[in-house]
Amino acid sequence: MSVLFTVVGVLAFSPLLFLLALFIYAAASGGSRTVILGDLPEGLTVGDVANTEGVAGTAPAGELLRQLLGARRSELPVLDTEGRIVGRSPRSRSGADRNRCNMLKTGSPASIGTTDGFKRGLSVWYRMSRNPRRRTVLKGLGSIGVAGALAGCGGDGGDGGDGGSENINVGMVYATGGLGDQSFNDMAHVGIQEAEAEFGVTYQNAEPDAPGDVGELQRRFARSSSPNFELICCIGFVQATDLKTNAQEFPDQDWTIVDSVVKDDDGNLIDNVANYVFREHEGSFQVGVLAGMLTGMDYSHGGGTTNPDESMVGFVGGQEIPLIEKFEAGYAAGVDHADAEIQFESAYAGDWNDPATGQEIATSMYDDGADVVYHAAGGTGAGVFEAAQAEGRYAIGVDNDQSVSASEFSDVIVASMIKRVNRAVFESVSGVIDGNFRGGQVNDLGLAEDGVGAVIGQDFEGELPGDITSELETTRQGIIDGDIDVPTTMDDV
Repeated sequence: MSVLFTVVGVLAFSPLLFLLALFIYAAASGGSRTVILGDLPEGLTVGDVANTEGVAGTAPAGELLRQLLGARRSELPVLDTEGRIVGRSPRSRSGADRNRCNMLKTGSPASIGTTDGFKRGLSVWYRMSRNPRRRTVLKGLGSIGVAGALAGCGGDGGDGGDGGSENINVGMVYATGGLGDQSFNDMAHVGIQEAEAEFGVTYQNAEPDAPGDVGELQRRFARSSSPNFELICCIGFVQATDLKTNAQEFPDQDWTIVDSVVKDDDGNLIDNVANYVFREHEGSFQVGVLAGMLTGMDYSHGGGTTNPDESMVGFVGGQEIPLIEKFEAGYAAGVDHADAEIQFESAYAGDWNDPATGQEIATSMYDDGADVVYHAAGGTGAGVFEAAQAEGRYAIGVDNDQSVSASEFSDVIVASMIKRVNRAVFESVSGVIDGNFRGGQVNDLGLAEDGVGAVIGQDFEGELPGDITSELETTRQGIIDGDIDVPTTMDDV
């Protein structure tokens, strides 16, 4: 017990002394130990680490630090003495925790001999973390700081490229639901990570707890002078109203919005806002064709099987708004294209982050006879996957290839409708760097632009009947050529 109190005292009053003691201890133990990094709440420095034996956190010091940091061991990468992520904690193998572990298979080198090295190591961990409620702050933002709202990330990525891009700072304001949804927000996060790797930019994350938070988060990024943010990316339609005001209040600030078009009171596009929208109905038509054809077959693979006595599919939406109706309408039209006699059910959870309701809705659909359920519901969709696995049926993911991002459900995620939000973020950053920022424009991405599309789940590649994959290619080309007109509302299906 006295040892534990000593560790607490060292952590609280002398992180550098603790760090020195750690290395002395590691050297004395023959280098057979690993170092794990966890969240650093206010008051602790990036030098606060724990030494553990073997895999993440079996020694008392590791357990103590996890308690101090409020961390679960399944959320901590394991680093060797060179600072490389060499493994993951084996404790949890269920739900989102297992996905977080799967994301920690590889990592970038981060010398643990310096504070900067610890920063890089923490940055690697943060970029791979899927937990939307726990954040690592690597840098203070001065006037930007909002308790629990802004999280630092990156800053050392890449060699900076040409044109001084290493000095470019990007503010990321995510949609409600936050990081860890394994779809929409996480795809935006992938985009800024790609920009960091390509250009060496630095970025800061802000995750609103409610729609009313986004306006202030936008303004705090725009007002900041240390650092100055050359670009602010606003992810999600909910940000449009506040951005209309803020973009005009800060006319020298470049902004990007995803999933909406921002105009002034006269109906004109605003010069310093790049608008990115997607033709989600086109990609949804594709997965509707797949679902419609599959439910009419006697098919069994992975963790699911179809019921040959029923021909039925389902759709679960997040909030019932025109944007999500595009997903539903395209999907329903694709199902009708496959077979107009197929029974179609749809329901809305009313929330983007309610897996329990998603599971309840999907379970009801599977019990009614649905073979496949497609969701466009953000984090709520995790419940759809849970239901598919429990019922031995199939699901279709959204925004990301969710057979990868939610790999614990890959045996039932037959396909996903990908929406390349990452491309919107990456292109916006690239435009700021090369002077071709697309402000005052609407960037509309569909199948022809490779902005949306259907991807087969990783466990189902080469396992679907050839008739399905052939029809997917045929209908894709038909949509691009204009031979197939995909509706955007259910009234037109």
